[in-house]
Amino acid sequence: MIISLLEPNPGCLDVRDRLKKWFESSRFLLNRVNVRTGPIVPKRFKGGQIQILGVRLKKPKPYFGNGPFANNDPMKRRGWNRKADPVVAKLSFLEGLDWIEFNDELNNFCDHFFLRADIASARCVIRRGQLRRVRYESTQIMGHHNIWRVRSGPEGYICSCESPIVPFSTTNGEPSGFYKMLNRHA
Repeated sequence: MIISLLEPNPGCLDVRDRLKKWFESSRFLLNRVNVRTGPIVPKRFKGGQIQILGVRLKKPKPYFGNGPFANNDPMKRRGWNRKADPVVAKLSFLEGLDWIEFNDELNNFCDHFFLRADIASARCVIRRGQLRRVRYESTQIMGHHNIWRVRSGPEGYICSCESPIVPFSTTNGEPSGFYKMLNRHA
């Protein structure tokens, strides 16, 4: 996941330190947070880039998959045999709703500090400037499985930097995972 700062102030190192502190009290663990500056960063990102690697849950939980329609019923999980393996694996990987909550928390961080940034993961665009993504949609691929759409339409983004109400994201499916519906930083 890359956070590309559109303005030089505050600097990348300051934003990185604030980001680490912001997530200390969350249920997410950021394994590595790297700063990228200099010639490897495109010129339009005047503040540099911050790369987040290895996002995990601090407390492992039953894992059912990361897809938009991964089922929370272990009986319907592909390849799971209740008689042969009655235990559901507890892992610290994020599932669909966990990722949406993490993305919302990143957006809350940017809104709180009035950061203009583009944020993108390998799967989707999370923020464009001051517009935070609030709608996550999935598409079925050739009748097989569902994947997250990389970009949402214009109705999928809103500006909430100066709003006292922090929006929560929505989705068109029933992704697995857990979304904690409370706002710690508003």
